[in-house]
Amino acid sequence: MKMKTTLKNIFSHSDYSKKLIQGVVLLWITTFIHHIYGAVAYSTLWRVIAPILIFPILLYFTIVQQNKLIKYNNNKNQIVLILMILFIWVIPIGVIEGGYGHLLKNVMFYLNFDQDILHNMFPPELGKTSFFESPNDYFFELSGILQFFVGIYTLIYLVKLIKEFRISSVK
Repeated sequence: MKMKTTLKNIFSHSDYSKKLIQGVVLLWITTFIHHIYGAVAYSTLWRVIAPILIFPILLYFTIVQQNKLIKYNNNKNQIVLILMILFIWVIPIGVIEGGYGHLLKNVMFYLNFDQDILHNMFPPELGKTSFFESPNDYFFELSGILQFFVGIYTLIYLVKLIKEFRISSVK
């Protein structure tokens, strides 16, 4: 009997597998809320492109890959899933967007770092695109910082799942 790609299949698998996909879904949700809010608050419509058009597709393929892993559990599927989680979700959203773009920016801003340093590290524009915002909206900044912590949560369960892979491959 063929296994359909569903969240039910994934959530009925191991605890680490469940927590990992929950982390990915939470990363998408926090990014969705953060970017939609930012697009409205700062009149930057480009912010809605990734969470509305790109991330749902990437989320779908992440779920499909995790389902393949559950069904076939081989090294190729393990590596593909690990790379997808790291390079689609944890590093770009958790580390770069949440950690660098919000957590570090806010820490430096509220510790009164020199404005030139802040401007160089977090340029307000890249070309004609408004990019980094000075911390002036608590919801925007906190929802951005939340992405970092959800990324760490996801990374923790990715590491635990990798350890589970290694243990099951030894048996």
